[in-house]
Amino acid sequence: MVFSDPRTDSFVNCALDAGVTGLPVCDPDDPCGDGDDYHPWSNADRFNYAPYNMLLTPSERLGVYGQVRYRWSDALQGYAKALFNTRESVNQAAPEPLWVGDFAESGSLMDEIAIHADNPYNPFGVTLGPGETFITRRPLESGPRVFEQEVDTRYLAAGLRGEFEYAERALFWDVNLVWSRSRAEQRKSGAHNARRMLRALGPPQDCTDPCVPLNFLGGQGDGSGTITAAALEWFGFAQRDSSEQELWDFSANLSGEIFDLPAGPLAFAAGFEHREHDGGFRPDPVVEAGDTAGLAAKPTSGDFEVDEFYLEIDLPLVSERPGAERLDLSAAVRFFDYSSFGSDTAGKLGLSWRPRGDLLLRGGVSQGFRAPNIGELFGGQARFDAPIADPCSDFLNSGVSRTTVENCVAAGVPDDGSYAQIGSQISVLTGGNPRLEPETADSYTLGLVYGPGWARDLAWVEDLSLAYRSPRLPFGRIGLSWRNTFLSDFTEILEDLGGGTIEKRSLEGRTENDRGKPEWKSTLSLLWTSGDWSASWTLRLIDEMRERCSDFLDGTPDSLANLGVCSDPDFDDNSLSTNRLGSSVYHDLRVGYRHPVPGGHLGFDLGVNNLFDRDPPASQSASLNGYDASTYDLPGGRFAYFRLSYELD
Repeated sequence: MVFSDPRTDSFVNCALDAGVTGLPVCDPDDPCGDGDDYHPWSNADRFNYAPYNMLLTPSERLGVYGQVRYRWSDALQGYAKALFNTRESVNQAAPEPLWVGDFAESGSLMDEIAIHADNPYNPFGVTLGPGETFITRRPLESGPRVFEQEVDTRYLAAGLRGEFEYAERALFWDVNLVWSRSRAEQRKSGAHNARRMLRALGPPQDCTDPCVPLNFLGGQGDGSGTITAAALEWFGFAQRDSSEQELWDFSANLSGEIFDLPAGPLAFAAGFEHREHDGGFRPDPVVEAGDTAGLAAKPTSGDFEVDEFYLEIDLPLVSERPGAERLDLSAAVRFFDYSSFGSDTAGKLGLSWRPRGDLLLRGGVSQGFRAPNIGELFGGQARFDAPIADPCSDFLNSGVSRTTVENCVAAGVPDDGSYAQIGSQISVLTGGNPRLEPETADSYTLGLVYGPGWARDLAWVEDLSLAYRSPRLPFGRIGLSWRNTFLSDFTEILEDLGGGTIEKRSLEGRTENDRGKPEWKSTLSLLWTSGDWSASWTLRLIDEMRERCSDFLDGTPDSLANLGVCSDPDFDDNSLSTNRLGSSVYHDLRVGYRHPVPGGHLGFDLGVNNLFDRDPPASQSASLNGYDASTYDLPGGRFAYFRLSYELD
C-alpha cells in the first residue's frame, strides 16, 4: 500500500500485518508503527504466485481416425482419411491481481479504480485512487484462476494417386484435397469485473442492490478473508472465450526419372500447392467491453492465401570410379506467394559423396522461412503482465552504466534515484501485425555415415552403421544406437520495422525466455528383442547451459546475486551475474510384447520415462515455475505408462 496522506502530508508505504481480518486501523500520526495494523513494506511482503501455477496440466483426449484405400488398377488408386478429436484440459494460475491507482499504467479500466472516502471499508477517511496511490491485493477469497479448455478438431482428406508411362519411363502423380477445422472454447474462473469493482469501492449511494460494497483493504490472515461471497457474486464472473481456425489445402505432385546420364538417371519431383487459412477469436463480452480486471482483449479475425510451386532434382555426377563410388548433387527451389506479405523463393543445394562402400559424406546449404500465422498477423491487442526488470529502478545502487542513468533521467525518472520498481511484472500490450514479414534462416549441414565393411566378418555383428545390431543369439538380439546433436551457432537478431538492428546476441549454450539452446544433446539406446518380446533402455543427455541471473531487485540485498543463488555472481554490477545449469541425464525404460492375431497384431507396452525421477536444474531466469520447460522434463517428472494396441495387417 503506497499513498500520500493529505491529512498529514506524509508518504505512506505500508503492508498489512498478518492475522488482521477485520477493518484495519491506521495511525495517521505514526503510519506503519506499533499502534496500528500495518508495518513498513519490504520485499518479504511480496506475493509468491509460483505455488499456484500448475506444472502438470490434466488432459483427456478422445479421438477417432479412419482411412480407406481403393485400387482401381496398378495405375490408379484412391484414398480418404478422417480424424475427429476432442481434448479437454485444465490449467491453473495464482489469484488474479487487483489494484487501486494508476501506477501500473495498464491502460485498462483498472487504472481508474479508487476507494472513496465514504466507502464503509475505508479506514483512512480520504479517497485513495489515481495519483500518488498504489494498493495491490491478490483476492485469495476468489481462489486461483482455473482455465478449462475444450478443443474440437476435424480433419478430412481425399486424393488420387497413380502412374503413367512417358517416353518409356514411369512417372508418378498424385492430387490431394484437405480440409481441417479446430474450434476451442475456454472457461476461466476467478475473473473479476473492474467496472463493478469500481462501483463497489465507491460511495454507498452508488452501490445499491444488487451492488455489494467491497472490503478491499481488509486482511486475509485467517484464511477466510474479508471479501464476502455476496461481493464476489457481484464483481466476479466466469470468463468464456472462443476461437476457431480453418484450413483448405489442395496439392498436386509429379515425380520420376527424365533421362539417363553416364552416372545414372536424372530424377525430379515437382508440385503445386494452394492453401487458404482463416481464423478468429471472440473474447467474453466483459473482456471485449474492456471491463475485465484481467487481461483485456479485442475480437479478431483474418485470412490469407498461399500459392507454392517447387522443383527438386537429383543429379548423379560420378558412379563407380576410384575414390568416388557415388557422387550425387541434389537441388531444390520453392516459389511461394502469400497474400499477407508477398512472394519470394527459397532454395537448397546438397552434395552426397560415397568414396567407398562403407563411407558416406554429405553436406548442404539451404534457405528456410516461417510465415506468420493468423494470430501473429491479425491478433487483437491484449495486456500481458511480463516479468521485466526496469533498468531505471534504484539506478544509483543497482550498478547500471552511467549512460543508462542519463537515459532514465532524460525520460523523466527522478535524478536522486528514488524510483524503485514495485512489482516484478510490468503490463505490456501484445497483438498482431498485418505487416509482419516471415522469419528467415540460412542452414548449413555436414554429415558422415560410416558402416565399416570389416565388421561384416565379425561373429558378434550383423549390422554396424552408426548403430549396432547383433546376430541372433540364444537369448535374442541386441541393438545399440547413439545419436548426438551439436549446436555450433545460434544468433538472434532483433530488428525494428525499418530493418535496423536493435540487438544481436549469441544464444548457443544459453537459456533465455524459457527457450534453452544446449550445445550438445545425446541419446544412447540399448534394445533387446526375442520373438514377440522387446525391451529398451534409453539415456538422454542435455549439456550444461548458462543464463542471466539478475532481476528488478539488482542492487538491493534481495537481488539474486546477493541472495546467493547465482553460481557466478557479480556483486559490483548485479546485472552481469550469471548462473550455470548443470548437465542432466534421464533414463527411460520400456518393455513391449507383439503377437500375431487374426487380421493383425495385438501388443502392449509398459514403460517408465525419467526412471530415477531426475529434477531439472533450477533456473533463475525462468518466467513462471523455476525451470526451462522447453528443454527439461518437469520436476518430479517420473512418468509411467501402459499402452495397448491392435494393428491391422
